[in-house]
Amino acid sequence: GPPIFDRNWGRQEDRSKKIKILPDDLPLLPPSQATHEQLAEANSVFNAHFGVEEETPTMAVATASAGDPKDLLFRSWESDYLCCPTYKPSFEQCLLAVQGKAPFPDGYRLIKSRLYHKNQLCVPEKLRLSYLVGLHEITIPHTGVEKLVQEARRRTHPFANLATRCAEVVAHCSLCQVNKPRH
Repeated sequence: GPPIFDRNWGRQEDRSKKIKILPDDLPLLPPSQATHEQLAEANSVFNAHFGVEEETPTMAVATASAGDPKDLLFRSWESDYLCCPTYKPSFEQCLLAVQGKAPFPDGYRLIKSRLYHKNQLCVPEKLRLSYLVGLHEITIPHTGVEKLVQEARRRTHPFANLATRCAEVVAHCSLCQVNKPRH
């Protein structure tokens, strides 16, 4: 398959002596060209090599932001909905409703293969962090935690830990940290 990890991506000079050499058999690919699945595979290879047992919020945000957030806009979410315990039943019933085999579930509809509840986008669990990174980087570029939370609540069907995840996205955004006002 295509290579999945660029050995030099994300390294900082002052940390280079602390980072072990990656395995030679680890394929190379700039993160912006990798699919979500390839990034997840690279992350698990990296974790196994360095003995990381659990993904930290920093690693999750880095993985989510490594790719181009616009990719999330153009790829199908069908498999993500079908793997999501929260939205799978509603998504499946909407698919049947589109074919005329069942009524639409109350308040749900499909627009361009995306599931909406009333006027809010239902984001599958697996895509939530990437979605928030996309909102933060593209839709309301780098406007801080409060505005990201406000916009996410306006656009997105509610999900657990929304404010916490928005805070993680902003806290791990290098551009926001560089431009953060100092008091």
